[in-house]
Amino acid sequence: MAFPLAAPAPALAIALASPWDLELGGRGDLFRQCGTHQLGRFDYQAGTIARLAGSGGEAIVDGPEDEAALAQPSGLALSTDGRDLYSPTARPHRYACSVSTARGASRR
Repeated sequence: MAFPLAAPAPALAIALASPWDLELGGRGDLFRQCGTHQLGRFDYQAGTIARLAGSGGEAIVDGPEDEAALAQPSGLALSTDGRDLYSPTARPHRYACSVSTARGASRR
């Protein structure tokens, strides 16, 4: 059974939930996880997987990475400078910043 992603944990101990799309980044590979409505990061050097954005709830709510809610994030694109990650439900996202959605409001 898969649970929402949180702090970095050993990659082999994590059960992913419908992972889709992969974007190769200098700080690790980024992926979207539809089953828990999150964006995640795989750190090759540390051998860990962690939440990049999304609380795990399905909604559209702006806020810090651990509080923002995404609704079935789909597609990923990393900016050429590697600072912004784009997904149709999360527009630009900086690694240590907050998530803002196109709607900016909740649709629970």
